[in-house]
Amino acid sequence: MNTFDSTLTIVGAGPVACWPHFWLPIRNVVTLIEKELIRSPNSRAIGIAPLSLEILKRIDLDGAFISHGISVEFSEAHARKMRLGKLNFSGINSDFHFILSITQDKTEEILEKAVKARKSITFLRGYRAESIHEDSDHALYIGHNA
Repeated sequence: MNTFDSTLTIVGAGPVACWPHFWLPIRNVVTLIEKELIRSPNSRAIGIAPLSLEILKRIDLDGAFISHGISVEFSEAHARKMRLGKLNFSGINSDFHFILSITQDKTEEILEKAVKARKSITFLRGYRAESIHEDSDHALYIGHNA
């Protein structure tokens, strides 16, 4: 059994779990635990909205995402050979006038690389959380390699 001293432990390493690490003060020590040995090639999301791109810009990750995605400036819905509607993103009040289409595994790859670059973060891929015991001043994570 390995022990890790952290201010925060997050179980699960999807895109949502990776976000807090960029906003925590650098003095916080974080352990991020992911049970899967490899990222799933299946997407569970289809794009990144302009507001999320604005947030990625604040942490200098917008370029990494944009270079791996496709900018969608408008979208149309069709049924029975008839156009039902059109969404145009050009009027969005943002530096990004598009939805960025990018696969979720690529999103996770970019975020994981950025998380691993922070010295205050321990990223454990292939670990399974069995239990977490919390006291008034600390928590004990018990787990093993998946």
